[in-house]
Amino acid sequence: MGKFVGLIPFRKGSKRVPDKNIRKIKGIPLFEYSLMVAKMTLPKVIVATDYTKEELLNAGPSSIEAAEVVYYQRQEVEDTQIANYYIKEQIECGNIQLDDYVVLLQPTCPLRTLDHIWEATHLMIANSYDALISCIELDSINKMYCQNDDKLWRNLSVMQDYDRFKAKPIMYRNSSIYIFSARYFMEHGNIWGDTRIMYPMGLQYSIDIDSEEDFQTASQLITMGLLDRR
Repeated sequence: MGKFVGLIPFRKGSKRVPDKNIRKIKGIPLFEYSLMVAKMTLPKVIVATDYTKEELLNAGPSSIEAAEVVYYQRQEVEDTQIANYYIKEQIECGNIQLDDYVVLLQPTCPLRTLDHIWEATHLMIANSYDALISCIELDSINKMYCQNDDKLWRNLSVMQDYDRFKAKPIMYRNSSIYIFSARYFMEHGNIWGDTRIMYPMGLQYSIDIDSEEDFQTASQLITMGLLDRR
């Protein structure tokens, strides 16, 4: 097994929250929360971005100079594919070896802690899986509803002949931590793996900032000291 390599990818702009990746919470740029915990838990950390070094340094207090930063020109790549673009680039240039495991940390998830990364990497060491995906464990499907073509809201347990007494845990991906084999990614073009393990995280640590409301909630939790409790 190769080493764990942290990768924090982000680009300029945001459709819903302008410049959210460098926007400050408690005087610290958002991306820095991911960078801080990555540097303290992983042997190698790469930041891939189309911001310039000056723009990142001007954003506020940061340990960016202690990381391995790869500065890209703006790429005409869909937002949903930008992480895959950076992953492929870093493997092809040899910055990430095929035997390595990539620890992908989205900067929009600032509430993961040292313990979360440590536990997730050790789960991968202890098990022979292609990938790990962090998640929230949902209570049960019988509390979930979806809307059909007829515009009526139906309980999923009824639609799927669900037996809550026999059911396995239900997981919802929270986008905080992805760990996957670099070799698998290059062979299959995705981070999901044929075999994977789910890593549950508490709901309060699972905010993925996609709106102004998300940003304010994350700011409140950090200001209240949530990250100081683990």
